[in-house]
Amino acid sequence: MSRKFFEETQKFDSPLHLFLVGVISLTVLISFGQAFYQQIIQGVPYGDRSMSDSEMLITGMVILTVFVVFGFLFIRSALFVQITDRGVVFRFWPFIRKIRTILKSDIAQYEVRSYKPIREFGGWGIRRGFFIKGTAYTVRGNKGLQLALKNGKKILIGTQHPEAIGYAIKKMMELKHE
Repeated sequence: MSRKFFEETQKFDSPLHLFLVGVISLTVLISFGQAFYQQIIQGVPYGDRSMSDSEMLITGMVILTVFVVFGFLFIRSALFVQITDRGVVFRFWPFIRKIRTILKSDIAQYEVRSYKPIREFGGWGIRRGFFIKGTAYTVRGNKGLQLALKNGKKILIGTQHPEAIGYAIKKMMELKHE
């Protein structure tokens, strides 16, 4: 059984995330709802080149489906990170269902660093770097564990506890094989 030095689960549940998603969702739903009400309920075509009623109904179903799926993914997404004596273990559910392990022996370098989520990776989530070769697994904030692997790959795993993850990775890397 492996020893656990660090564990963290992050979700997209910050007030800013919830506010932004709420504003965007309400804007789209209110705009489409107005068009739908005017054309389907009142019988007055919406816009200069309006859709047919059946196209409006299909578009409404597509929009609702997209919002339900997006909402489910947004609310249920979670980044799970663990540092054990064997390596760094992580999963970004539901996008990465299987737990992935980066073995201690595969890590060439590591550092806990500040990063610029939008400039370096185009935002949060599972992202490929623009200027920095590598992949980021982030939920929020701008602190992460940067791993340089012996095979040349770079991985950044976001954290809300930079000091704790830094202590844990150092402890893991200094640990002699038992």
